[in-house]
Amino acid sequence: MYTKKSILFAREGNDKVCDVIPLHEISKIEESDPILQSIGSTKEIFGTLDINSDQAEAKKNIIIDTVPEGFNSGRTYLIQPLSVLESQPLLSTLVPLANSARMQELKYTRFKVSQMKVAKVFDSDFVQKLAGF
Repeated sequence: MYTKKSILFAREGNDKVCDVIPLHEISKIEESDPILQSIGSTKEIFGTLDINSDQAEAKKNIIIDTVPEGFNSGRTYLIQPLSVLESQPLLSTLVPLANSARMQELKYTRFKVSQMKVAKVFDSDFVQKLAGF
């Protein structure tokens, strides 16, 4: 499930959120090649992957990389859509949402930096003494 600000993960058949990715902290979203499905660490983390020659062509995973200094500490996520019909719309929706959220966060960060600079000048002894007269 996703919102305008984050991607939420829950176990199948459960309503409780078990993980969150803030959209502004996504560094890259891409579709994986089917060959990546046979990597050992992927099998250990996500259970046994059923790869038939027919499915290997059809099924592509979505890989989401996050920024190292963010909420998820640079973790990489692998989303396994049930079919190609789910994969393409999900990818075409998440990429613009992540880009938009990143731009909004950049604007917010610039505003906060400017606000801190103004507060630093305003809180200085010189300005406070001048305002006291």
